[in-house]
Amino acid sequence: MTNKNRSAEIYKKAEAIADVFNHGFEEIIKRPEWAEYFYKITPENKKRVREEVLSFTSHALTVLLRMNGYIQNLEDVETFMGHFVSQVGGWNDSLFKRIEEYRAIDREREDALSSAAQLCFARHLSSVLLGTESEDGEVLLSLSDLGTLFLMNFITPALTEAFYNRARREGRKW
Repeated sequence: MTNKNRSAEIYKKAEAIADVFNHGFEEIIKRPEWAEYFYKITPENKKRVREEVLSFTSHALTVLLRMNGYIQNLEDVETFMGHFVSQVGGWNDSLFKRIEEYRAIDREREDALSSAAQLCFARHLSSVLLGTESEDGEVLLSLSDLGTLFLMNFITPALTEAFYNRARREGRKW
């Protein structure tokens, strides 16, 4: 596959995952299990919640792409992530800072998508939703679950479809 074709294929896959992110975010905040957090969400808070979910998802995507063998080349991962983020709102300093925070936690723990990174996500999300960072274990566990379930219910199946199932149906190898 030529570089031009490969880049076009990466862009197409990134757009598919961005569409899933956009749809999935709207769907997940309407789920009954998180109603107590989202029932009074304001447009400003919704935007901030979306940014927190995007930062955690972006961090996780880089891990999932490489760990599952969808993309091994670091340059291709960067191309994918750049296009994905541009499709869901674009890079900004706070997004970059938050992703780096999650990466640093995972590096320190020598783990990918560590429970410590998930807890950090939950604390940031609780701060947006509740006005202060929660220390309540039940609240943090619930919000951490939101990030994990978002990945499991929306992002992971979309990655499998984009990188594996579609290529298999088309009779080619990614």
